[in-house]
Amino acid sequence: MNSPRAKRWVNVSKEPPFPIPISSIVGRAIEPKDWPVYEGRVFGDSVAVCNPEHISALYHMGYFGKGLLSKSEPTFDASDDVSVLGFKEPLVLSPHEAFFLAFALQCLLVYKTDQERTTLNLEELWLMFCEKDPTFVYRYVAYHYFRSKGWVPRCGIKFGADLVLYKDGPPFYHASFSVVVRPLEDVTMRSLTEEPTWISLAGLSRITEQVAKEVLLCYVIQPWESIDLKCPTCISKFKIHETIVRRWISSKEREDNDDET
Repeated sequence: MNSPRAKRWVNVSKEPPFPIPISSIVGRAIEPKDWPVYEGRVFGDSVAVCNPEHISALYHMGYFGKGLLSKSEPTFDASDDVSVLGFKEPLVLSPHEAFFLAFALQCLLVYKTDQERTTLNLEELWLMFCEKDPTFVYRYVAYHYFRSKGWVPRCGIKFGADLVLYKDGPPFYHASFSVVVRPLEDVTMRSLTEEPTWISLAGLSRITEQVAKEVLLCYVIQPWESIDLKCPTCISKFKIHETIVRRWISSKEREDNDDET
């Protein structure tokens, strides 16, 4: 496994890893009144956050979401030539990011619309994302797993993957892994979605190698016994197995063997 590559020019300071108080960082026990609550609204397949203070906290403490028009942090506002819905550019959270904040960190409320201030409970939010994306369950389990291990997962579509993993966040390190999520059924190891071909994996490996990353297959293993995938309580039932994929290059192998002898 290669070490994460630090970026040369970093002009931002590191913030806490999550947009919630952590007792080991603040140096005292956390009380309920200290717990922040951020707000977002359903925005197509995602969740949009429009409050500037909420945007800053969610983006800088954990690097959740991206601007609707910007590559990373929202930068456009109503005074710019490009205006987004008449107010400061929103922060758009992916379904996986939004549910992690609402479920795992319990710090996000999601409204149906700006006008209809009705919050979606966790079951409603889970069902909404599942209906919009049949693979949401498996990808969320993978996202939750890597977040819990200290990585900052981001959308990997740019590199032909489901996720890319950063140490600390995009401003500080280049992504270390391109993650392909593979849902499997326990015992039989039967694939639950269309499997990538070896040709596509070879192509992904070649692309990933060119940008100094590694391909990581994340097997999300669904229990053999029946579970209710329409309820978020199923998350804890899954198991995860990781496999790093590398291209074997015969000429490089010969060179390495010659150096050893």
